[in-house]
Order: sequence, then structure tokens, then C-alpha cells
Amino acid sequence: MWGMRVLVFVLAVLVGGCGGDPAPLQAEIDGLDLPATWQVAKTVVQSGASGCVTFDNPYCPSVTRYFVVSGDLPDVFQQAKGAIVKEGFGKLEEAFPHCDLNTDGPPCSMNATKGALRMEVDLYRPGKDVDSLGVSTADHATVRIVVR
Repeated sequence: MWGMRVLVFVLAVLVGGCGGDPAPLQAEIDGLDLPATWQVAKTVVQSGASGCVTFDNPYCPSVTRYFVVSGDLPDVFQQAKGAIVKEGFGKLEEAFPHCDLNTDGPPCSMNATKGALRMEVDLYRPGKDVDSLGVSTADHATVRIVVR
């Protein structure tokens, strides 16, 4: 009997913890009015359909899009900020908007919210292999935008 209760509990947790529908998240990224020079390098969708589980992964569900971008990072930062605000995201939190943080990670980033959605933007210097996906190039910055 005890084993059956455990099995029912585990199944309930797994079903309740499955990632939700990523379509609204995808729509938010698609709706960003970004410059035409921003080239999409990769889009990663995490949802229950891709095998992620909410209680095990804070990015489930989420949509992450990587862009290859030319220009100075502070200018790219302002372009991203403008697009996010125009899309209706508020409570904007900026970290090092001049992109002068000396780090192996993103030298500048921001996040914002829109209702229950959270958008996170990280900018990386040219050549930084973001998330080990091979999307970065030696002569262009990489921008990672996550909506969850």
C-alpha cells in the first residue's frame, strides 16, 4: 500500500511540475522591435514537451534567443532596453549599462517584468561562447534574451 501512495504522489508531482506552454513566451520575444542588424543565431525552447520539469528547472518553461550583433556594447544595451520598454516590460533593473564590468560572464545585463513574465537580457563581448552553443563569433557581440 505504501508503495502505491508513493507512486501516486510522484506521478502527481511530475504532472503538476511539467513545463507550461511556451507560445506566449515566444510571442514576447518575437514582438521585440529590435534593429534589423541583429541576426538570430539560435532559439531554445524549454517546455514540458522538451522534457523539462518546472520544479527541477527555473527556466521551464522558457524561450531563449541568441543574437549576433555588431556595434559597441553600450549602444547595443540601449537598443535592447528600448525594445523591452516598447514591448511593455517594466520594473527594469539594469546592471552595468556601460558594459564595463570586468568579468568572464556578461559585462552588462538587465531584466524586466510584464505581468507574470520575466525577461532577462545578457550582453557578451565578441568571441565569448555563450552557453557553449557555438553561436558566438570573434567579431560580433552576442545577446542572450530569455523570457520565462
